[in-house]
Amino acid sequence: MVDFMARGVSNHCPEVIKLNIPAEHRPTPFQFLSHLMEDPDYLTVVKEAWSVNIEGDLWFILTYKLRRVKFALKTLNEKVGHLSSLVNNAREAICFFQNQMVNWLKKGDGNNKYFFNASRGRWNTNKVLSLLDSNGEVCYSHEDIARIAVDYYINILGDSTKVAECPDDLSLKKHAEQQHQFLAQDFTSEDVLKTLRKMGKDRSPDPDGFPVEFY
Repeated sequence: MVDFMARGVSNHCPEVIKLNIPAEHRPTPFQFLSHLMEDPDYLTVVKEAWSVNIEGDLWFILTYKLRRVKFALKTLNEKVGHLSSLVNNAREAICFFQNQMVNWLKKGDGNNKYFFNASRGRWNTNKVLSLLDSNGEVCYSHEDIARIAVDYYINILGDSTKVAECPDDLSLKKHAEQQHQFLAQDFTSEDVLKTLRKMGKDRSPDPDGFPVEFY
């Protein structure tokens, strides 16, 4: 359905096109913006969100605290966005000249209009709005698009794979007892810290949305 609006002072008559497609409101995944680490309130906000007494197993405590940190960082990002409105013009000019430089790759996620316009453009380019199913019908809903994609790869790869049975008389090399004890021992906090320090920066975040810089 098309609604033609009043022309007003323009020579063109604006129109509103309605596709009568129900809008699907889905929660967006958390995205950690590295420019927040430069905010003077960053460490205080993270510490206050993390310092909460909660009972349960260790995994539940970790996920609960990370959820609190996500909410606190989203609030901080909104606060920084409002405060930075006065310097958006200057940031846009800087980003325009730096978008082809290495610094753009490292600092290009500043909370400014230029960055969000660029991100929105990439998001619109990569977004799948519709797919054609096996019956030749165009589907627009998120559930139908997901179903078509899964069915497509099931038809190519199959839905199950038969695994050959391992013979009982198979001869394999075994670890020495000292090696077995080393592999079976619990990892320590020092092991976790060493692993984090070896991880590359400016990489894609884990499913929880936090990159290695946060830890």
